[in-house]
Amino acid sequence: SIGVGQYQHDMNEKRLDGALSGVLEDCVNSVGVDLNTASVSLLKYVAGLNAAVAKNIVVYREEHGRFKSRKQLLKVPKLGEKAYTQCAGFLRIDGGENILDNTAVHPESYEKAEKLLALFSYTKEDVKARRIADLRQKIKAYGEEKAAKETELDRATLADIVTELMKPGRDIREGLPAP
Repeated sequence: SIGVGQYQHDMNEKRLDGALSGVLEDCVNSVGVDLNTASVSLLKYVAGLNAAVAKNIVVYREEHGRFKSRKQLLKVPKLGEKAYTQCAGFLRIDGGENILDNTAVHPESYEKAEKLLALFSYTKEDVKARRIADLRQKIKAYGEEKAAKETELDRATLADIVTELMKPGRDIREGLPAP
């Protein structure tokens, strides 16, 4: 219930709820969610998930322990391939088997991200240990267009992946002004 002054009854409750849900979904998907700590009320705002699937994720986590990989999501009841494709990039796993699971890099792009790392003689262990500080400079010297072509990425996606590889687990809110 949100009080908006003396004209609060002029507000269409369904439209207000829809607008608020849209803002929450946008925020949650911009920041990402820790799959091993998120509540049902937070998970339900992740793209591709609803309240029932969010509850199933939490129940699965309670029964089987922490998620170690995004692929484990496919074992959650009622979370199919299509929902997985939509939600996987917004769910993070800190300390999982694959460092890329703690980034916004979508599982569909893992192979290309690994190809990018190999192109500049890096490994996922280097990402984990944060030993890739000069990746941007190496790409610039090599040629962004050439690097994008060799990794089968467009330049915008290449830039996004590089940002994620440079700081796995980063919270985009860190660079924003405090509320």
